[in-house]
Amino acid sequence: MYEKIFFIGTGSVAKKCLEILKSNGKYFTCLNVEREDFPIVKTTCKRLGVEYKTFKSEELQNFLTNQTEKILIISAHNSYIFPRSVTNKENLTIINFHNAYLPYYRGRNAPTWEIYNDEKFGGATWHIVDSGIDTGNIILQEKISISDDETALSLLKKSAEKGIAIFEENFYTLFDISKGGGYNQSA
Repeated sequence: MYEKIFFIGTGSVAKKCLEILKSNGKYFTCLNVEREDFPIVKTTCKRLGVEYKTFKSEELQNFLTNQTEKILIISAHNSYIFPRSVTNKENLTIINFHNAYLPYYRGRNAPTWEIYNDEKFGGATWHIVDSGIDTGNIILQEKISISDDETALSLLKKSAEKGIAIFEENFYTLFDISKGGGYNQSA
């Protein structure tokens, strides 16, 4: 299916997804384009024996644009916006974790906006990356109840935990998707 797997992300969600990938016997390369104040991902890659490459934004774009193999890119808590030159490549499939119930609350700070707008639920979504921001086909998602005393931080944490659980419980589903495909799974 895929000749290569690349992973890009930061923080505890990325750390756990890296561990899940490794425990499932996947060979992959971790790509980094962000400065990590606490190098969780780099440290995790070193501990797991995973190749780790650092790029500047334009270097990563050139690197990905020049890839010719069929590649799956997994993005988890990643703020790098994949340019059209990357998202339009037929040989690249990019899946992304988003900490909200798409198609609502795309972009950054979704849990804050969910609470501000007095929503009853938030969510965790894995979706295909296309040329828009969090607009690609939904692969898997689940709702998360928002309590009356919820904070943006507590909702972000619940969303992250749910996103990791979805990744682990549906691991092979995420590898069976195709560039234009995907399906909805709502809770």
